[in-house]
Amino acid sequence: MKKLLLTITFSVLLIFSSLTANARLAIFDDLWDVSQGTSVSASSGALAGGWWSDPRNMFGGAYGTNSDTKNNTIFKDYQPQGYVHWVNWQTSAPVTLQSFNLVAIHDYGLNMGEYRNINHRGISRFKLFSSTELSGPWALLYDYTVNPVLDSNWQPVYGGGTNYSGLNYLELFADVPLTTAQYFRAEFTQYGTGSWVYGDAQGPRIYELDGYGPTVPIPATLLLLGPGLIGLLTLKKKFNR
Repeated sequence: MKKLLLTITFSVLLIFSSLTANARLAIFDDLWDVSQGTSVSASSGALAGGWWSDPRNMFGGAYGTNSDTKNNTIFKDYQPQGYVHWVNWQTSAPVTLQSFNLVAIHDYGLNMGEYRNINHRGISRFKLFSSTELSGPWALLYDYTVNPVLDSNWQPVYGGGTNYSGLNYLELFADVPLTTAQYFRAEFTQYGTGSWVYGDAQGPRIYELDGYGPTVPIPATLLLLGPGLIGLLTLKKKFNR
């Protein structure tokens, strides 16, 4: 009987682990990842030429000439300070969005006598929109203005985040009004004028942009585990008499 009880208990625990694991996966599933069928419909343009990048990279794509351009979306260079870079994308079907996560990275460090900071591939503002139509109209979901901090060399930087501590990282996680849509748009305002040594490095670098749905409630099946475990304990007492 002890062997039977152990088998039943192990089965219950296995079911419990499976259910909770699936719930966690559902909670943290990225609605905007290209693996989910997301596609970019239009953009202001990514870095081109010998070092080319792709707007899909911020959604989990890996297109480009090297690890930097493949792991990030780097927007086109040679634009003035304040230029608004943008990307429009769509999911394979309407999704319900509750929150998002943005990670941006500017250049950093001393290079050819020039300190790289937020003026090199940084942003000063981020806007997120949604629409039920491919070309809009667009409803504003979130508007964020970047407030740089100074590092030990008095250089303006993003300042780092919870999961990315590097001073050249911006990590923004925020809730938005619960929205069901299939079409989205993001705008990134260019912070600075880039490198005075090379004349480039103006286009913002976006590491990732993720979208998340509502928190998944505990599966109803879990509610049955309480009475089930009590029943097992009662059964154990009965056979121990």
